[in-house]
Amino acid sequence: MFSLYASSKEIDFVLSVDWEGDSLSPENIQAMQNFREKHPEIKHVHFLNAAYFTADLSLSKKQIIERIQSVLRPGDEIGLHIHPWKHFVDAAGVVYRQGPRYLGEKYTHHFTKTPGGDVPLFAYSFDEIRKMIQYSKQILEQNGFGPITSFRAGGWMASAKVRAALAIEGIAFESSAVPAQLVAQLYPKTLLSHWAKKIWSNISLQTQPFQMITKESSIMQFPNNMGLADYVSFEYFFKLLEILNKDKKNSEPLYLHYGYHQESAAIYIHEVDKILSRLKNDFLVKPKGLLELNQRYQKKAQIKLCLSLF
Repeated sequence: MFSLYASSKEIDFVLSVDWEGDSLSPENIQAMQNFREKHPEIKHVHFLNAAYFTADLSLSKKQIIERIQSVLRPGDEIGLHIHPWKHFVDAAGVVYRQGPRYLGEKYTHHFTKTPGGDVPLFAYSFDEIRKMIQYSKQILEQNGFGPITSFRAGGWMASAKVRAALAIEGIAFESSAVPAQLVAQLYPKTLLSHWAKKIWSNISLQTQPFQMITKESSIMQFPNNMGLADYVSFEYFFKLLEILNKDKKNSEPLYLHYGYHQESAAIYIHEVDKILSRLKNDFLVKPKGLLELNQRYQKKAQIKLCLSLF
């Protein structure tokens, strides 16, 4: 697919992990540990979920902390991930809302029987969202996971209201932006696909990190332009990369932000392994975190957005 000349092309590679707050099975933790041993140079941006500390996982707090810490490495960054599970929302002191649901009954296998996993964060009020962010930061940092500087919403559902709440709560980096066509291919004819298109209509495969500005807030956006391993396979990843590589005319590094879920690492992390092995062979791969990338992109063109109905 790529000729040998591609090896001179630099890639700013971001690898992030969505921690859903749903389970911490030994199989998934072991898969992550094995991956980290094989690719020790690859930094991770961990979007951690405080819901592990409110869920009934049949684990002690000490065991939860140990399992998470076992896959963290020096140089990793800690971000925040929120799915408004009922037990988490209750613990945060917010009145739980059972809908709307962006996946509905058709895709219930993606979550446990615990309700709330596919309720978009923007279903809650601005003050309720702030309360959940505050509670999450408090719980995670009290248990040794911090400082928290970034965020990704469950289902990429970070509307303008969510982003404004993040900015007020001191979170400088956001990574929910996603090419809507990737979501549509995975979940066609769902509210998730509809809302992704509505929130991220200006995001494409080629979108670089940029500053998002409204009257109320300013936050640096690092798009998840290559998606997650659960639905972007090795083959699909390189189809996307071929398009991106052809469109990239200047000599600046390619920006690739890929990721996977902790809860399905045992199933899908082999896709990440294959992709990285191929990238290292064909390109000059430079693993990056969001803090490092911010130094390069923060002075680039800004995009001004107004608050939507969300």
